[in-house]
Amino acid sequence: MQSFLLLLSFASTTALRLGAAPTVRAAATKNCAAQMGANKGALLFDCDGVLVETEELHRVAYNMAFDEFGLEIDGSPVVWSEDYYAFLAATVGGGKPKMRYHFTGLGAPEGARTHPDTAKVWPSPTKRDSVVPADEAAGMTLVDALQDFKTECYKKLVTTADPRPGVLELMDAAIATPGLAVGICSASTRAGFEKVVDSVVGQERLAKLDVIIAGDDVSNKKPHPEIYNVAAERLGLTNDACVVVEDSLVGLRAAKAAGMKCVITYTEQTAAEDFYGEGADAKLLDFSAGPTMSDLFDGSSGAPAAELLPALRDDKAAAADVPSVIVGGGRIGNALREMGVPGDVVLKRGEPIPAEPATGPIYVSTRNDDLQAIIDGCPPDRREDLVFMQNGMLGAFLEKNELADATQVLLYLAVAKFGEKPTDGITELNPDGLTAATGKWASTFATRLRNGGLKCRDLVGDAYTEAMLEKHVWICAFMLVGALNGGITVGEVEKEHSEQLRAVVTELCAAGEAALGVKLAPGAFERLAAYGRVVAHFPTAVKEFEWRNGWFYAITEAAVKDGKADPCPLHTAGLTELGVVKEAVAA
Repeated sequence: MQSFLLLLSFASTTALRLGAAPTVRAAATKNCAAQMGANKGALLFDCDGVLVETEELHRVAYNMAFDEFGLEIDGSPVVWSEDYYAFLAATVGGGKPKMRYHFTGLGAPEGARTHPDTAKVWPSPTKRDSVVPADEAAGMTLVDALQDFKTECYKKLVTTADPRPGVLELMDAAIATPGLAVGICSASTRAGFEKVVDSVVGQERLAKLDVIIAGDDVSNKKPHPEIYNVAAERLGLTNDACVVVEDSLVGLRAAKAAGMKCVITYTEQTAAEDFYGEGADAKLLDFSAGPTMSDLFDGSSGAPAAELLPALRDDKAAAADVPSVIVGGGRIGNALREMGVPGDVVLKRGEPIPAEPATGPIYVSTRNDDLQAIIDGCPPDRREDLVFMQNGMLGAFLEKNELADATQVLLYLAVAKFGEKPTDGITELNPDGLTAATGKWASTFATRLRNGGLKCRDLVGDAYTEAMLEKHVWICAFMLVGALNGGITVGEVEKEHSEQLRAVVTELCAAGEAALGVKLAPGAFERLAAYGRVVAHFPTAVKEFEWRNGWFYAITEAAVKDGKADPCPLHTAGLTELGVVKEAVAA
């Protein structure tokens, strides 16, 4: 008989209603005891972000609690932005640990990223007693009170939430599989997820689950593996017999630390996270297209499948590098060769594409003005293998050449001298790196960089478009402001002309968002400034106008032609002052 274990982080194990923690734990243990020896595998669901999209509701509830208590730091109210909460969700598991980390900087895993919005100062609750906690014990008493009020707010908000696509169907399929145990393992407190599971999962379905473990049932929060270790123990299974469904890096780290396979169902907010780089076995946006139990488990043994979701996942984990053609032997081209594999071929500009290797990526690491000649000289049956790594907005150019779906790369790499190892695009705000790729060869390119000790995100759809726009804003804004101030370095721009830079970045972001129909995550200026500090030695100049600043200037021209205000007046004035354009456009 096929036997599987599905562990869900917020489901009940018996017909008993979710109630006091001891009652549910006892029920789960009893239920599992009857199954011990019968099950061979397990599937474990996290709650928030997996069963239902709740993170924004949590953020709103925290801010409601902060407002209720009148929390202030140096006279400013405590408010968690979308950007900062996304950072917290990816860094610290559990509500109280999030607040402790925000107010003290303590509680994050070793080596965790940092964020400039982290207060590291206990707040004054002005609507309660106006006393700043004198020590951590008093601070945690405040955190306890905040968490209680936040939970009540959240319970009211969550009644409006819908289950994520396909997740209940997946749960039902697991429940219906003979010998398959099902459970929920949530970092949230029991009080925090009771309302969710009751309204979203439903009592009838909850009664069929095998184990439920909440954050207050264990001593350590995710990314510590305790919650998954306890789940396997209660189910009488070894850890390697379990598959976990998670949505965050924190949950992924907990699952992998427990020695379990992990499927990531990500959200639009977490699409750019390097889940595969941290060991995810598969990831996909949602479960609307499956998977089936056979995608997750071996039907004959009941053990987790050797490769999860091979037909469904939206990109490949650890795609193997392959012999490639590298067009251009400059600093970037040489770096790609140094990180490559035997069989790579490096071409000078103008040299024909060789017959061998007959397949694989063709990395184009030349100037933009070489691109048309390279496309024209490429055999038609190999053009889909071209990988474009140039700065600038290439969309219209690629469409004109019928290459709209070509692989593109956003390089956040600095190679100071020929032969030197590139400086990675890692900043204090983006420790997973900023370099990104999309298209047919994106995963292969990412593998090459990772083999060279560098980071690369494999993005799709709007996630890549937003990353592309952000990089374009960076190069256009930094180069313009630097050129306007005598051709200073990128570092000098960020240090000495921050306000001028911020103003240009702000207007370019807004214009680009409107043109592309996307919305950048909050904190774009901070992210771009952080990267500026990584490549502080770069010189500045407005170059390759057609491919770079020209894209924004075309937006200006189109707006003025239609009788509208210039959406990029600072950018236009700067180009005019530098003589890049003859005169400012006029309505």
